[in-house]
Amino acid sequence: PDSLLKLLKTSIVHADGTLVAINKPCGIPVSGKPEDLTLQSVLPQLSQNLNLPQDLQVIKAPEKEGSGLVLLSSCPKTTQYIQDFYSQCKKKKHPAATYCAVTTRTPVAKEGEIHTGLKMVDIDGFDLVVPVASPSRKSLQTKEVKKTLTYYEVLDSKDGCALLQLQPVTSELQSLSRAKGA
Repeated sequence: PDSLLKLLKTSIVHADGTLVAINKPCGIPVSGKPEDLTLQSVLPQLSQNLNLPQDLQVIKAPEKEGSGLVLLSSCPKTTQYIQDFYSQCKKKKHPAATYCAVTTRTPVAKEGEIHTGLKMVDIDGFDLVVPVASPSRKSLQTKEVKKTLTYYEVLDSKDGCALLQLQPVTSELQSLSRAKGA
């Protein structure tokens, strides 16, 4: 627990009032059984170390297999408000997050949609999510592969590389984990 707590403290990218954002590395589970070492299991100590009046609660976090921003709050009203915001975005299929990526090729269209599939695979004992460009009907029916939609815009390009802004509309990592039995 002490090592995880130290890692999380050094991974804080924002702490202001009741909101805390942490850059979570891949492989750290957010939740689990009470006896498991998870992000949630060390939140009381992290809250105490940050001198917060109440324990931090997870608002939004990537799955164990993913890395990225974990949004936490020590205010139950703030937690509920932001979780409701994400739920509404999902229902309306409005992107709630924006990412940037550098590509080794420049898309023909300046903006558009990326329709692809995602599949969970085991690589050297780690469950990783990989894209599947042309999923079979069977893999979609068995939910081995999940369809995704991401909006993109080319922000800049040079020498065959591009900087893209990506806005995922669908996120199916949780479904993939459950389908695989993780």
